[in-house]
Amino acid sequence: MTAWPLNWRELIEEATRRRKNENLSQAALAAIAGVSRATVLSFERGDTNLQLSKVFDLLTALGLLEGVGPVDSQDEFAQASRIRWQDLVADLAEDDPARLPFGHVSYDYWIEGAEPVPLKALPNILRAIPTYTGWPPFWLASKPGLKPYNRDNGLECWLGGGTDRLFRDAGHSDFWRVAPEGRAFLRRGYQEDGPDNLQPGAVFDLILPVWRSAEVLLHAAALARSLGAAAHGLVHLRATYTGLEGRELVSWAKPLSRNSAPPGLRARASSANLEITVHSDRLEEELELIVAYLLRPLYARFDGFELPQSLLAEELTQLRRARAYLP
Repeated sequence: MTAWPLNWRELIEEATRRRKNENLSQAALAAIAGVSRATVLSFERGDTNLQLSKVFDLLTALGLLEGVGPVDSQDEFAQASRIRWQDLVADLAEDDPARLPFGHVSYDYWIEGAEPVPLKALPNILRAIPTYTGWPPFWLASKPGLKPYNRDNGLECWLGGGTDRLFRDAGHSDFWRVAPEGRAFLRRGYQEDGPDNLQPGAVFDLILPVWRSAEVLLHAAALARSLGAAAHGLVHLRATYTGLEGRELVSWAKPLSRNSAPPGLRARASSANLEITVHSDRLEEELELIVAYLLRPLYARFDGFELPQSLLAEELTQLRRARAYLP
């Protein structure tokens, strides 16, 4: 019989290395894997009395185990996307901003009731989706080294590698995947960690989560219409923010804005996991309420801060107006 010995200590060391490379605290990894922080702590200490299912959850979240999730599920799609991103950044220099060393936000969504389209039709469908800013989610670049490509029966794009990169900073190193049956994943670094900030990892912008989350939700609504799910389909959306702990909530993107957070608010947790399910045909008309509900736990990480509804409404009005000025 062929033996396949498993070196438990090496597995723990590799898992711990991956967690730290992704800038995840033990608590953040626990949240992503759906286990307790005590489980992560025990695993990294070498405890062999853990439930095997919990160990599987940890290893799967870190890209060290495949094939244990439900077949054709959004969890499997999102996990495969995270693993793919880890593979892409593995060859980058240790100090490359595309590794997103100070944290990132990941969105993934699934459109229930979508009618799958041929893969070759997907690029044109995505290009037809309205954009609201100069750096929209799921942007389709045209340069040979940056444009999306077919992979694993879906469309994939990584803007963090190659010589054709437009900007060499975390906020412009997007990785995304979209599948013809209405599944999507996006990972993006924080603009606050770019070259315009002397202290990357020190601040978290007050407004950018509103704009970015609204853009992803509107993207899902538009894709739902294109895939025949606008009248009855549900959009299941999740967002995960990492690298939050210690950051101060500030008006960084709009320093002259009258809307600002009280001084001294800092994140007391390393991550935030957000989730919402809504009817796709209600996304646009109820966008303000949906974004408020989605982001409430994120802002609460900053000493319990609550985003004023008036500020949210004003920013979403500006976002909609910005659409009119884009080609």
